[in-house]
Amino acid sequence: MSETPKSSTPTPDLPAGARFDPVTGAEHTAGAGGERRQSFALQPGEPVASFNVLSALMPLASGSAPQTYRWALGLGILVPVVAGALGFLAFAFVAAALVVPAVYVVYMYDVNQWEDQPVGVVLGAIGAAAALAVGFTFLWHAGLLGNDLSPVDFDGHGSGSVRWTSFFVLVLLVPIVSEVLKEVGPILLARMPQFDDMIDGLTFGVAAGAAFAAAETIVVNRGLFSTFGQVDSPNAGFWVSLILSAAVVKPLVYGAATGIAVASFSGLGAGYDGFKPGYFRGLAEALAANIVFQAGLFFAARVEGTAGAVIGLVWGALVAAVLVVRLRYLLHYAVLEAALEAASSGTTLKDAAVGTAYCPSCEMPLLAGANFCVVCGTSVRAGNKVTRARNRTEDTDPATVQASLRPAVAGVAPQDNKKTALVVVAIVATILVGGVIGQVAASAATDQGDEQPPTQTPVTLDPSSGEEQLNKTSAIDVGSDETGTDEGRSVDAAGAPGGIVQLSNSDDVLFLMPKGFRVVDQEDGYVQVFGYKGYFFAYLTPKKTTLNKLITNNLTGLQNMGVEELEITQPQSVQVSGVSGAATLNFRGLLATQQGGSIPVEGFAYYFVRTDGTGATAFALYGKGALKPKSKLLTGYNTMLNTLASTL
Repeated sequence: MSETPKSSTPTPDLPAGARFDPVTGAEHTAGAGGERRQSFALQPGEPVASFNVLSALMPLASGSAPQTYRWALGLGILVPVVAGALGFLAFAFVAAALVVPAVYVVYMYDVNQWEDQPVGVVLGAIGAAAALAVGFTFLWHAGLLGNDLSPVDFDGHGSGSVRWTSFFVLVLLVPIVSEVLKEVGPILLARMPQFDDMIDGLTFGVAAGAAFAAAETIVVNRGLFSTFGQVDSPNAGFWVSLILSAAVVKPLVYGAATGIAVASFSGLGAGYDGFKPGYFRGLAEALAANIVFQAGLFFAARVEGTAGAVIGLVWGALVAAVLVVRLRYLLHYAVLEAALEAASSGTTLKDAAVGTAYCPSCEMPLLAGANFCVVCGTSVRAGNKVTRARNRTEDTDPATVQASLRPAVAGVAPQDNKKTALVVVAIVATILVGGVIGQVAASAATDQGDEQPPTQTPVTLDPSSGEEQLNKTSAIDVGSDETGTDEGRSVDAAGAPGGIVQLSNSDDVLFLMPKGFRVVDQEDGYVQVFGYKGYFFAYLTPKKTTLNKLITNNLTGLQNMGVEELEITQPQSVQVSGVSGAATLNFRGLLATQQGGSIPVEGFAYYFVRTDGTGATAFALYGKGALKPKSKLLTGYNTMLNTLASTL
């Protein structure tokens, strides 16, 4: 075992009972072996391997104000959770997005992290990340994925199948590009001499990651500002899971990952390391964490309803826990290694104690030239910038000190943080104001629009026109069985771009699928089609049934597919030749996931009881406002519905 190097500057005699070396931070307790594994250098009361978010992400407040930010974060999270459980969804998601950024901005102000340059730091670390997040999120959410239902896919039993375009966008493109964009502002700040410390890099990286997460959350849930901003009977478990993910998990994952990368860019000691192997290792860790996080959310969304939301929340929390522990080890060993290098080279660290100085954690006096408190082992770098500046400054000549109404008492550590109530109130007030603005915007949009599902759609049920279309269309096989016969040709039709689709192997029920649509899932008696940002579903009920049973089963299936807050119109009977009975209704609801956000959807459904007593159901699902007159989506729906009805 190598011995701890000694500084060329003589170390002062240690007081009796001293537990830590003041220069290197090594632990002198019997059996410790000089290694610090159970004592975090920035908060020695905690082990290094701990999921303590505050001392990892806000190390400069861990000594003087840990309870302040615990209260602020706890109350901040409580606000959107309660709002979401009560059905104020617009309020809840805006407030959730602001929780961590609000806490972090106040933290940076509290510890003077911006060195009296608030505008530049806030714009560089937070404003740039938020602006880039808005632009990039609109690009992939409204552009690449179609703004409507592309982040979601379904199979015959729920939201279980995978659309690989969505997979590559959400699991690869989004995390990789997002990480690069998050680091732009923090790296520019870390190159400045006043911000080249590793803790500075960590702070700016976390702030940028949290701001990026906030902007992304608001953009993907912008549908709440046009409808469903408030619901009367929310699925509390489902929405609270999504809100907790937006308020805590996502900003922690984004912030910790970017904090690791930017802290690695800053490196040890004075001056930044830059784009060296250490940074690229940190970047690789950040990218891996983001990809694993997004992959877990992607597959969790394939699980129905509340269970999928809870799985996504738990998965995200596990990824966040790993990142926080990794960040703690990075900070811990960086602080110790910087002190060790200084001791080996005979240099003095920038924040070493000079004159009368006090520990930022236990407030005991620091020895001259100390990098650590000999009593509790806290690094002098754990103090906020005011404390660190005072500790590294020579004592002022008493004759030159100006008179003060509150003079410092000799031998008593100055108190830098006595504003717990003010900090907590400021953070909670910011979250409340943001939530109120979001809810007011949603209410204004709802007042201007229809609060109920559309009573009519431009879809026209006319089986005779469907029969004419089929007669004009030559039979096109969209699949065949292995023997080359026509039997079972519908089973392998998935992915076919247009043609005649047979719904059942043992029946002549079929429909014409226009170009621009494709079969994305198919079983015997079930077909799912997607095209022009809308879904069309058709399935048979082989047993004798009634219209009421068909309607109930379909609405239950919609909820199982993840359509939350489902609202329907009164079912209406329709006259269709060749069947015993038919009915139709319209509906609307919300599709919501951690990745795809909240998407308002609408749809229509037709139910048929055939002459033999069996049933058939055809329904459509599309984004709000997507079914426009004379649109290709409307034309496709009319063709598929009417050709299907003509064969029943």
